[in-house]
Amino acid sequence: MNRLVYCTLLATIAAVTRAAGPGDWRPYELYQPKIERHFVVNAASSPLLYNHDSSIAWFGDRWFCLWNANTAPAESKPGQLNYMATSPDGKTWTEPVPVFASAACSRNPIPCPKGTQWQPNLIVVDGELWAIWSQNSRDDYKGCYLSRLGTPDGKWENTRLLWDGSHEPLVDGVRWRVFPTQNPCRLRSGRVLAPVTISSARAKDAPAGITSWWAKEKRNSVIYTDDMGKTWRCSPGTIIPGKSWAQWEPTVWEAGNGTVLMVARNNDFREAKAGGASPAKMLTSSASKDGGATWSPHRFVPLETVASRMHVIPLDGDRRVMVHNDFPAGRFVQDRKNLALFFTRGDGFDFVAGPGITGFEPVVAYPQFWRRGDELLVSYSQANLPRSIKVARIGPLPKPDRHYLFPRSRELPSPRPERVLGAWRFMGSQSMKSVTPLALDDAVVTVSAKLRSVAMGCLVDTRTAGQRSGFVVGLNASGGAVKPFAFLNSPEHNLIPDLRLNRVGWNVLSVRIDRTKGLVQFDLNGKTAEMSFTTEGLPPFSGPAVVGRPFSEASRVPTFDGDLGSLRISSAGRPEPLLGLSAVGRNVNMEFPEEPIANHRVVLGEEEGRAVVRVTGDGSAGLDLDDNERSRGDRVEIEAKVRVMGKGDTDILTVGDANHWVCLGTRKGAYALIAGDQIVPLGVQATDKWQSISMVSGKGKTSVRVGAVSTSLPHECEGNWAYLGRAYGLPRNFTGARAEFQVDLASLRSRVSQAE
Repeated sequence: MNRLVYCTLLATIAAVTRAAGPGDWRPYELYQPKIERHFVVNAASSPLLYNHDSSIAWFGDRWFCLWNANTAPAESKPGQLNYMATSPDGKTWTEPVPVFASAACSRNPIPCPKGTQWQPNLIVVDGELWAIWSQNSRDDYKGCYLSRLGTPDGKWENTRLLWDGSHEPLVDGVRWRVFPTQNPCRLRSGRVLAPVTISSARAKDAPAGITSWWAKEKRNSVIYTDDMGKTWRCSPGTIIPGKSWAQWEPTVWEAGNGTVLMVARNNDFREAKAGGASPAKMLTSSASKDGGATWSPHRFVPLETVASRMHVIPLDGDRRVMVHNDFPAGRFVQDRKNLALFFTRGDGFDFVAGPGITGFEPVVAYPQFWRRGDELLVSYSQANLPRSIKVARIGPLPKPDRHYLFPRSRELPSPRPERVLGAWRFMGSQSMKSVTPLALDDAVVTVSAKLRSVAMGCLVDTRTAGQRSGFVVGLNASGGAVKPFAFLNSPEHNLIPDLRLNRVGWNVLSVRIDRTKGLVQFDLNGKTAEMSFTTEGLPPFSGPAVVGRPFSEASRVPTFDGDLGSLRISSAGRPEPLLGLSAVGRNVNMEFPEEPIANHRVVLGEEEGRAVVRVTGDGSAGLDLDDNERSRGDRVEIEAKVRVMGKGDTDILTVGDANHWVCLGTRKGAYALIAGDQIVPLGVQATDKWQSISMVSGKGKTSVRVGAVSTSLPHECEGNWAYLGRAYGLPRNFTGARAEFQVDLASLRSRVSQAE
């Protein structure tokens, strides 16, 4: 784009926006922050293989990052302690050290020889850095802790919180374990609230298939202090009605009117068809009118996301920002992709999705973030197991007196692995498959590979849907390291030898499966191990082969994240491999996935001297709307000039929520108003020319106008989320061509009419 045109446009937008008052039209600019990412601890080179539940804060002259970690690549194992690293710039970090269990960091260290420490959460209060965390151990150190740090170079002072002499507060006649979940916040009254989930015995309404910790009764709550941490009270908290076991990990903040708001994850891990949550029921919300002492029952926020921890803080003016996964729910934990910024104005829960901050990293979750100046620093967990802690540095922040288009990063990575430096790069989403099924010999089958990876995942899977057949060879996080494994559909389940992959550099692996002897021989970097298996009733191995991921998305085996220099499957007595993958040589019986037909992007460009936003595929961008409440009768109006390029269908402007939305788009080359399966044609052809459009939503209906033609549909929804492009659903299995459309950025505007 011509720089003079763009800068003149932004200056005009800024001036108009600053002069606007309530109810006036709001012009827009595209939000395009700079994002950079750095490791705090990299599991590829650190002795810490499990790193999770991080929190970050600026204190004094440096960044502090705290998290729970272990040398074993597993959660909730003895040896799990809270660790700390610091940084002057958020880029380079000190080596991790135990923080609360070490005399080097704490004046009164808390012993934890056989228990586990969890989830430190940070806040600066009157010149002190506070951490709220918990320890689960069968001794007198079990409980919730407040740790204080007076100076950046000082030592922490740790205090176990007690309620009437017990580490478990008494609520409604029951003792509850207190588990801190996210960073505390301080109210304008001076009260400090620490979000927690409290748990007790098995919930009476837990389904029969829900067991152990998952079935315990839980309440999302806060503990709070009005005397600088000397005494703490515990709120009775709140639940999802009918699911007293499904609460987990709330975050809280204070609204402009003094109400304290909470969002939390729905921890019902079951598939939706088995009674679990749909993508639009993964986020729950509650409100407190008395400073966190009591809470309204949880309600679902109709925003598509996944079951994971999120975090919310206020920004300047009336804007709030949430970091969470902008991805629809699928396989529990494996669907934690694309951490993104969500924004809202006012005191509601209508967070509109915006830029992603983690790129195509395969598994990303548990963000906590801190604002410093005009930047956010977000710490998060990265990869499956082993798992690292990274930070994303984001700036500049949105200005409070401007309105933005927030482009979403919902473009999926190519299904085809990328050839990088003599290897195929798999990023947790890529795969290949055999052109024809493999006729595997019943006697001996050998899988060999040259690979570089530090995370567990599937190398090859020959199972067939709906049948007991085939085998899996992959990597497993076990016993403090990553090891190869073979699954043969035998009673032994996973066969895991005590052979450890090199965590840095290449590994050469061979897995020889002998059905006649019931023996698997593993050879890893010249070291061998043998394991036996039951041959009686063993199903056939022959079938299609998938490389890089399991044959089914329902499989619990994670996808491969790393580099493959080569992979071969051979059978005894055959001179040629049945399958061969090579980054530098010949590929045998391998089918490479096609590239996506369309990208799903929102980019800024220039057409005929004007700034335009180009939307391709299923790309979308959230509109930064003024505070509005559908329930009180507020009305949202949006106007723009658009041009549809091509004859394919497209979605241009969507308003509503994930359960009840209305969209202005094109179907069969003409404009139409769409609500689910209902399509109302407007009779206006969508040709390659600019067209004025408008949408008005409120008071039980949504109306649109294209040129001089208008129509409307009844439309009851919980809130007004507004997007350019496709708002809901992800282009996971996108196959058809979509028309590109363009928006004249200078023409895009919105306003909110407040109810009288």
